[in-house]
Amino acid sequence: MRKAIAEAISSSQRDAAEVTLTAEVDCSQLVETRKSGEKQGAAKVSYNALMIHVVASGLKQFPSMNARLVENAIVQLEEINVGLAVEAEQGLVVPVVHGADRLTVEQIQERIQELVDKVQNRSATQDDFRGGTFTVTNLGAYGIDAFTPIINPGQTAILGVGRIAERAVVQDGSVEVRPTCVLSLTFDHRLVDGAPAAKFLKALKDSIES
Repeated sequence: MRKAIAEAISSSQRDAAEVTLTAEVDCSQLVETRKSGEKQGAAKVSYNALMIHVVASGLKQFPSMNARLVENAIVQLEEINVGLAVEAEQGLVVPVVHGADRLTVEQIQERIQELVDKVQNRSATQDDFRGGTFTVTNLGAYGIDAFTPIINPGQTAILGVGRIAERAVVQDGSVEVRPTCVLSLTFDHRLVDGAPAAKFLKALKDSIES
């Protein structure tokens, strides 16, 4: 497993021109959305499910971020399959939520839980890891604010999610304490330029904040 991870990381670093953009995001609405759902008796939804939902919507708006390099051509993919980096006993794995743009947040949560359970009891199949077009990795649970995620080989980008914590925010000229997090978007500059990648990250930020 360690050898496979090392080969994938080496491939990404060797073959892609990786650039990372970061943005601090006001998560007040995200936190409230999660709490309100629980108050109404809905099934508990994780921040990962909410992030995958936001990312899938963003990829529909910015198809250049949902692409891969095939020989000498950039191919924009019709399927939006979002992988989620999961730390398992055997090492880091990335099971995939296929068709994430066609699922509700609740359905994404159900799929994540199913995949995590399969990873933990070692019943996951190769199909559970195939076909990813974008990846989300979340280190917030480990107290990490921001980091530089490494693109999965064959994909255009990966989104790193830092911890949600209360921080001082300037709002309309006054300082307020609000829950924020840092999003770190690493993209392959061969496939997409900085401005489109920045617009995609801003769209994710706007969606989360609204």
